[in-house]
Order: sequence, then C-alpha cells, then structure tokens
Amino acid sequence: MATVTVSGTPSLTAQWSQLLSSLQYHLPLQSLHWKTASRPSIRTIPQLDISLIPFDGFAYSPHPLILDNTLAHVYFIHCDDVEVYRSSVKSQIQEWKARLPPDPALEWLLILISLPENITGSKKRFQMKGSVTDRLKADFVSDKRERCAHLSWGVDIQDPTVWADVISKMKDIVVASIDAHVSLREDELRRLESERLGARWSFQSYAVKKDSLATSFLSLELLEDAQLQLDELEAAFFHRTEGNHYTNIMTEDLLISIFVTVSESNDPPFSAFGATSLRDDSAALLGHDRALRQNDQITTFSFRTYLINKQWHLLVKRRQQVVAVEKTTRFISGFSHSLRSAPVPPLFTESWIYSACLNVVDSIGSWIDSNTDQLSITKLHWSKGLLYELARTQLDQFGSARGFMGMSSGTPSGGGPSDITITQKDLVASYHDQRTFDKFARAHPKDALTIFTSLPPHYDRNHWTFLQAFILSRSLSILAPEDDSKSWVGQALDYISCWVEMFNDQFARDPTSYSFASFSLSAMRESLLPMSHIVNGLQSLTSSTGLMTQNHPMILPRWTSLQISKYDPTLKVVLQNCVGQPLTPQSITIVVRNSSASYEYQYGVAQESLLPGDNEVQLRAENIMPGICSAKLLEIKFGAFTLSYPIKDISVNHEQLLLQEVESAQFVRVEVKLPPKIEIGAVPSLIASFIIGEHPIGELVLRFKDLADHLQIDHKTAMLLSQENVSFTAGPSTLTFQHMPSAFKAMVRLPFSGNFRGTPARIALEGTCETTSGISFAVNQVHTIAGGLPLVVNVQDIFRHNQVMWRFTLSSERQQYIRIVKTFLLRPNSVEEMQVTRHDGIVSPSNSLSIVSRMTDDTSSGSSAEEPLRFCVHYRTLRDGIAEISDRVEDVMKAKQQDDIVILSAQNAIAHALDETPRWEDYYTRSGKLQFSALDEEHILSLLISASHRSPSRFDSSAVYENLKEALTNEALSDSLSVRELILPVDIPIIHVRHFQPLHCFL
Repeated sequence: MATVTVSGTPSLTAQWSQLLSSLQYHLPLQSLHWKTASRPSIRTIPQLDISLIPFDGFAYSPHPLILDNTLAHVYFIHCDDVEVYRSSVKSQIQEWKARLPPDPALEWLLILISLPENITGSKKRFQMKGSVTDRLKADFVSDKRERCAHLSWGVDIQDPTVWADVISKMKDIVVASIDAHVSLREDELRRLESERLGARWSFQSYAVKKDSLATSFLSLELLEDAQLQLDELEAAFFHRTEGNHYTNIMTEDLLISIFVTVSESNDPPFSAFGATSLRDDSAALLGHDRALRQNDQITTFSFRTYLINKQWHLLVKRRQQVVAVEKTTRFISGFSHSLRSAPVPPLFTESWIYSACLNVVDSIGSWIDSNTDQLSITKLHWSKGLLYELARTQLDQFGSARGFMGMSSGTPSGGGPSDITITQKDLVASYHDQRTFDKFARAHPKDALTIFTSLPPHYDRNHWTFLQAFILSRSLSILAPEDDSKSWVGQALDYISCWVEMFNDQFARDPTSYSFASFSLSAMRESLLPMSHIVNGLQSLTSSTGLMTQNHPMILPRWTSLQISKYDPTLKVVLQNCVGQPLTPQSITIVVRNSSASYEYQYGVAQESLLPGDNEVQLRAENIMPGICSAKLLEIKFGAFTLSYPIKDISVNHEQLLLQEVESAQFVRVEVKLPPKIEIGAVPSLIASFIIGEHPIGELVLRFKDLADHLQIDHKTAMLLSQENVSFTAGPSTLTFQHMPSAFKAMVRLPFSGNFRGTPARIALEGTCETTSGISFAVNQVHTIAGGLPLVVNVQDIFRHNQVMWRFTLSSERQQYIRIVKTFLLRPNSVEEMQVTRHDGIVSPSNSLSIVSRMTDDTSSGSSAEEPLRFCVHYRTLRDGIAEISDRVEDVMKAKQQDDIVILSAQNAIAHALDETPRWEDYYTRSGKLQFSALDEEHILSLLISASHRSPSRFDSSAVYENLKEALTNEALSDSLSVRELILPVDIPIIHVRHFQPLHCFL
C-alpha cells in the first residue's frame, strides 16, 4: 500500500472530513501505466492501494521498499479571489512546500477546490479558475509536470466525474514517484556491481537491495520484473560460490542472459553457513514470515531458504504452479548436498528435507480443482511422488541411524553426541522408540502397495522397462515375503524379468564402449533393489504358492545331448542362470513321452545348485521303456513357485526333440546264436558274443536259460574264445566278466545238452551289470534261436566192384534260398579232401542239389573201415547274406556320419529294392549273387521318406545313394561274405563177397 500525505488551507476545516471521505471513495488507483526508458515496454500496475495520512503527522524516514515510503504529498486549496491568494494563501502554500523532505523521488500535487456556494455562473467560475490556477502554476510549477488540478466539489455533489482530473493527476505523480524510486535503486545496484572487486564489497548489502527491489515490484504486481530480480540475485549467489557462471533465466516472455565477472578473491557470500537456530530443521520452507534485512546476521542457509520461498510465492502468483513445484523440488534435492557437507547437527539434514518435502506436498494439494488441466495434474502428481519418495528416504536414513532398520539406503549426515538436536515433531517422538517409528514411518503400507502394484501393467504395455522395474522394487521393499507370499513372488518374478531385460544383454554386460551408457546402466542399477535381496527372499519361502510361470528369463535352458539310454538314464541340459546370484531349485524335471507306448516318465535331479552363467545338469530317470520318445516339458521347481519351459518353445532343431531310447547295447550288446561251424555227433554248443559300448564295464554277471527247458546250458564248461586281458569266471550257474574295456569284443562257447525238438529255442539272459563309473542296471534279454538246420542232407550209398559212391542230395528245410559255397569229403584223421562231382550251387525251395563222390577199396591207404568219413558243406543262407549286407551299409554310413534314422531307412530300402528288382530269383539261382537294379537315387529318396515320415528337404538323397553304392559292390555281394559250415559223418559200408558170378549179357 502506497502512502500519500494530505493537507489543506484553513478555510477547508469545516468540510475536511467530508472531503477526505469523498477522495477515499475513489481509491484505490486503477490501471497505472508506467513507461520508462530502461524497459522496452509499458508496465501496467493493475491496482494500487493508497493510504491517506495527514501531513502534520508525517515523519520522513527512507525505507528500502518503495511502497513503504511516502510517494506523494497533496495540498488542497480553497481560494476564489486572486487578492486573497496573494495576501494569505500563497504564503501558506510556500510554508507547506518548505516542509517537504529533500527526496528526489518525492512528488507533490496542488488541488484547487471550488465550493458550490461560490459558483454563480459558468462564466464567473471559468474566470475564477483561470486566474487562481494561473497564479499557482506561475508561482510553484517550474517543470513540465502537471502539479495542479481543479476540483468542483460539494457535499451534495454526487457526480464522480468531478474527481476525474484529480485522480488522473494523482496517478501521474504516483507513477513518477515510483519511477524515481526504481531508478535510484537500480543506479545503486549498478554502482554496487561495479565495486564487486573491491575489498569492502558486501554481497549481503547487494542481496538486500536486490531483494528490496524485487519485493517492491511484487507489491506493485509487476511480477515479471520481480522474478527477474530474484533470478539475477540467485545467479549472482551461485557465481559467488562456484566461480564463473553463465545463467539463462527463462521467464514467461523474456530470456535474459546474465554474465557475472569472476571474483578474484572468490570469498564466500556469507560468513557462516547457518542452520544453528532452533526449529531451522522443521520451519515451513514456504512460510510467509521470512524477510531479508540489512542489519540481520544473514547466513547461507537463511538466504537460500528465503530466496526459494520468495521464488515459490512469485511463481504461484503468476499461476505457474508446475514450474514452482519443479524448481522447489530441484532446490530441496540440490541443497541437501550442501547440508550434508556443512557443519550441521546430527540428523538435521534428514529432518530438514523431510519437513520441506511435506510442506511442499501440502501446498500442492490445495491447487488441484476441476479447472486444472490434465497435463498439469499429471505433472503435479509426479512431483508429489518424487517428494514423497525423497521424504521416505529420509525416514529410512533416520531409522538406520537410530538402529531401527536392518538395511540402510544411505548414510545419515551429522555427528556428535546422541542428544536430540532436531525439532521435527514426528521424528522427535520416534527418536528413542522403535515402535513409534514403525507406526509413524510405515503406517500405510497397503495404500502405498496399491499404488505401486497398479502402475507396472501400464509401464509394461508401453515397454517402459526401467520404470516398471523401479516401481516393482518400491513395492517389494514395502511388502515382506512372509506377509503375502503369492503376491510377493509374482512381483519378484516380474521384477527379475525387467532386470534381466535391462542388464543381461550383450551391451549391458560390456558397456565400456559408451561411457554415457555405462554411467546410465550403473545409475539405474543403484536405484533398484539388489538382486541378492530378491533371490534370497524367493529362496527363503518353503511353502508352495501354486504359481507357475512359463519361459521366465530367470533361467534359460539349452540342450546339449538328447541321446538317452534305458540303462544310463542321463539327459543333459545346460541351464543359464541370468540373475547373477546362485540359485538352488528343489528339483529339475523334464517330462518325456514315449509315443509308441503312450507312457510318460520324468528325468529329474534334486537340489541342484545353479551358479551364475551356464550350468550343465544331468537328469536321470528310472523304469524307462524303449522306443522313440519326445521331450514335452522342462520344470524347475523352487519352494514357492515353479518355472515351466515347454520344449516347443526351446530353440533346438526338430531332430533333437526325438529321444531314441536304445537297449542296454549302449553299454553291452549280447547276441546268442548257433556257432558258425556245426558238427553232427559232437557236443552241441551255442556262441554268446559280447560287444562293450563306450562305457567300460566293471563287472557283468549273466545266467543263460532255455525258457522251454528243452536245452540245459552247462555254465561250468563254458569257454572264453578270445584271448583278451579280461577276467572270466565260469560258475555252476553264472558267467562273470570283470574289467571289460570300452569297445571290447569277446565270444564264449556255451555247451548244452538236449535238443531243439524241431521248434525254435528261446534263450533268456538274466544278470546284472555295473560300469566303472558306478552305473548299475539289470540285464534281461531273450534271444530266439531257430530249431534245427536250414539244410537237409540225404546220403545214398552205391557200390561198384571195389568202389563205393555216395550221392549227397542237399535241399532247403525252411523254404529258404541257400547258396552252397563249397562241399568236400575228408578222410578219417586227414585234412585231404576227396574229390566230388561239384562244389557249389543254389538250393532253393523248389530246387535241390546233388553231389556225388566215390572211394575205392584201398587197404594200403592205412585208413580203418571202422572210422567214418566227414562230409563238409560251406553254405550261406540268403537271409544271412542280406543281414550282413545291411551291417555293411550301417558301417559305411556311420563312417559318413549319417544319423540313425537315415541308416535305418536305408537298410529298409535295400529290402524294398530287392523285392522290386524283376526276376532276381533267376539271377540269384544262376549266379548266386544279388542284383539291386531298382535301386536308383529317386527310388531311394521315396523309400527314405516313406520309411522315416520326413520331408524331402531333410535328406541329401545323392549322398545316401553314393553310400549305398559303395556298400553294395560286387565284392560285398558275393564271396567276401561269411559262410557257415556243416560237418556230417559218413560211414564207409563194408560188404563181404562170398561168391562172385559174372553176368554175360548177349545183345
């Protein structure tokens, strides 16, 4: 409010009170336009309150605030006659003017009043006004300013227009006084700035004058000018404390760049930091009772808090609430660093930040109404959230300093004795009582949790991963695992997903190429909950919540080997631990389905520790059925939750999804068959072949038994045919092998008694096996041996004089094709072969083979007639030949690294090709060789597709065809194949001739 003194001539004493009341009625002054050369545009003071005081009570005292000074003096004059004016009124005015203080900014105004009883006509009034007014201007007005006004006033006059000239002149002198005051203060500030490098220069004096000018502008509603002064003062302070500083201050319509010259001494602006007065830590930051006075002991703390308080109220008055909140929030956060390095009492910083944040939040709440736009509401709520978060952090630090919390989020400032040095009522009440602190600091976890849990879905939808992780970390810090384990586990798994997405890619693992990115990742990681806290919380929960999540990035599985065995039930999988902390799941399980048997079983391991990075885990299963199997599901079970990984979602080739269950042949392959050489009349036996796989065998114990009890195996007389360095023991009922190395081959002759009785024999193997690596399993196999021989030999004796001839007729027993490779007779106790009519041929179901041999009675040969001859037949069945060719194909294709499915399909293709070759029987009967004329590349491809049910693109048919051609050479199909040997005793007949009578035939 501006002050104006009023006084008048004694003749107005009777009407004085009514006159002042009438003038007061036309106040305050409206729309004062101020134009000055130092500003580019006209400033408008919307309204100025005027306080009228009598001149007799006026005492001049300069004040730094413009409106606290008297701006103008008004003198009312009642004089209708020039002579009266000259005789008395002039001297009264001179006496009044002489009493005015010598202030260059002081303005004055003379108002000449005409009362109604003295006005007789318009002409006389005009003459009276002109004569007295002219004398006033001539005697007292020496400049061009209008300092005289005329007022035709009376008690009964209600016309407001009579005051128009007076009000207009009052506006002019008030604006002129304001302009003069502003100019004086700006000149003084410019002088102080020019003396900045002087030894006696005081920043405090400069700050007080700058602030008084800003306050004056604020009282005049010149908000932009006031904000400019405060921003310049703030820039000068930061320059004084930090050196050369260039500040851009953006107002609503003005950008001012201020450059402050560097002070050589760089002395601190104030002699003390402050913050030592009572209630400095809890006083309202945005209170209205703060002031900056020249005579006060101004400190850095009081100046900074005063300045932000004033800037806040100025911005609010300009309706820039969002800017005010953002600026104040930055101030609290930035000034807290100064407080932590300043000599303040213990916990002062935490108390001050906490009080300031709540003070700002309380002020924000009164602004939001139905007229507030949505963008401003969003920004204000965001700022409130930041302030609440900052205040909550101070509670954490306070609780940590008092020993009320197990984990600190920072180091509390201050030191010294443990006496209470803070005044914030909530902190004081909980200073010595943890229960009070818990109730006060954690009184509304449900409300906070509701807010935190509602935000992540919005961030996830927009792929704001860091914001989602940040809010989840806040939620997890509020909710304890044991309070609501299911909700906590769900949020923890979502948090881990965000964490892995941000920090576990290649760039996050090696961010050294971009320093800014490295800094950003480090800052982001520090702002989130430690992963160790989340992992420990998850693994501490033992009761199941029923939560199962699919394809969670916490663990990434990869296959290494899917070839499994019935007797080595091991399935290897690599599990990549992506959280950087050790994990200990309760179990790891892979569900495998046997498609041929419609049976599911599990490969699993319990309590496997997964270190950060790749971990190879071996899973085992029991009671597996052989066949083609497919893996369906990988499950990793923890105490409270389960991670599920469907196999179809794991990036592996389609072939790897098929699990081939092989028999115990992966460790030891046993075959029981008739021996390749059978001699009729000798002790019968079987041959058991043993082939050891890749795993050395420590001990193998077997027992052979005919399921029909037609044959009795004599284990005790069994004989090891190979001479390998292996331990072999033939017991009464078992055979024991020890220390059998990998890829070891051995054959054992098993004598037996009994006969086949024309039916196939089913020989069962029972026993146990243990590898050197500790894998134990049972061996249970059944082998079928054809009963009898495929070849039937009939012998006919023919006598000629002293010679005997034998006709051997060879025929097929079981409708088989048999190639006779060689036949011969052996004399007793001799290796000399006797001559026969033919040595080879083909025996088929419709064709037999006759062989004739003769012997002459020669007693000089030394052979006894009691000893029989031996008829030897070397033969090969067609079935054995095809099986041996199939084995040769397998060997060739394995050497070419073809997979098992292709090999099996190629073997089946051989049989199909033989069936489709025209007249192969005739060719085989004539030559004894097989012909595969139907076996071409296109035919092979079609056979492979039909046999394996796979697409043509999955085969290299040309490579398979070349492999088959290599295996099916003429040499492979003929004499290089193995043969069997059959030895039959042939008795030499003895005929006693008592009388010989020749017969003569006459023709």
